[in-house]
Amino acid sequence: MSIFQIVYVLCLAIQLGFYFSFSNTIMPVLGKQAGNVGQRIMQDINKQVENDRFLGSFFAPIFLFIALILLGNPIDWQMYLSFVIYFVGVIGVTIAFNMPLNRQLANRKIRIDWTDFVQQWSRWNHVRTGSALVALALAIS
Repeated sequence: MSIFQIVYVLCLAIQLGFYFSFSNTIMPVLGKQAGNVGQRIMQDINKQVENDRFLGSFFAPIFLFIALILLGNPIDWQMYLSFVIYFVGVIGVTIAFNMPLNRQLANRKIRIDWTDFVQQWSRWNHVRTGSALVALALAIS
């Protein structure tokens, strides 16, 4: 494995851990909170997560995969499939579903049903978790 592949795998592992912690622990706990309490905590989490460390590990697999191609590193079908699954199932789902829900939550003018929000957000987070898991498994196979 090249250094780019190793860092690619590590970024996938970081993302998997992040989404798994939300699916397994954070969202179930937030879902049990009163709407205003859960919403405020989720808003704080959303603000905190917008940092260089998270965004770096989130977007790095794209640049690392491109670097692998440009540098002529051999890439097998598992690595290609890993990238496609990560790109669609993690990045695509985040941009298409979780981020709009987060923006809705941040907009204090929009009234949301907290239980419905938690269910919708968690459903899409489970997709991200599963996608990150499969992408990681393929990348190390």
